Amino acid sequence: MIRRENSQRRSRQAVPPRRNNVLVVSGGQKTESQYFSGLRPARRAPITVKCKVDSPLNLVEYAAELRDQYREEFQAVWCVVDVDNFDIAAAVKEAGTAEVDLAVSNPCFELWLLLHFADHRAHIADYRAARDLLARHVPGYD
Repeated sequence: MIRRENSQRRSRQAVPPRRNNVLVVSGGQKTESQYFSGLRPARRAPITVKCKVDSPLNLVEYAAELRDQYREEFQAVWCVVDVDNFDIAAAVKEAGTAEVDLAVSNPCFELWLLLHFADHRAHIADYRAARDLLARHVPGYD
């Protein structure tokens, strides 16, 4: 029988630290921040949420700046934007160039929340309509 080498004597290769942190940059303030911060325990990995009220194009640029500033910290960078009345095409193009993942909610983020409660497939015209539908499932939502 061949004796195995003791595992304590084996050389260990240096393993670089794992980057689990995900940066989420959102165009909303309260709702999106609460939603993504609530994912932290479920993901068991850090999520950094930054909110800034601005156009989707400016948010993508802001996300890229934060990623470059803290390059070693983030595994992924996501920018979450509403369609509203913005030029989404410019934001999509910039996201591709800046290598930022882009999640576009059309017409608004409240649709994401609504889909947690109902299999809604009909057209939603705007934020007010989405808010009213969501309020059926989350009384007092505003």
